[in-house]
Amino acid sequence: MLIRKNVKMILSELKIYEKFDSIICGDEVKRGKPDPEMFDETIDRFNLKKEECLIFEDSVEGVSAAVNSKVDVVGITSSTSGEILIDKGCITTIDNYLNFDMSIYG
Repeated sequence: MLIRKNVKMILSELKIYEKFDSIICGDEVKRGKPDPEMFDETIDRFNLKKEECLIFEDSVEGVSAAVNSKVDVVGITSSTSGEILIDKGCITTIDNYLNFDMSIYG
């Protein structure tokens, strides 16, 4: 539960913790990325359809998990090049969330 404690602390400091209905941390699933379990669990928990979801990821393992989950993924180039993220299956890449244009997604 150390990951959850850290997530709660960071999100609380940013004053956004209360905006989340649910949080699933990496140590709360049996299989980590690139297994899609974390994404599938989240989608199931909120009773969503995969085609209505969009995942943002900055790592090759995270992109692979999203692709394995059959959900569109946007790559964030903070730690991996855009070329690599696109090659792994991202529909597009951004360098930060402020540069994401939701209109391209629909």
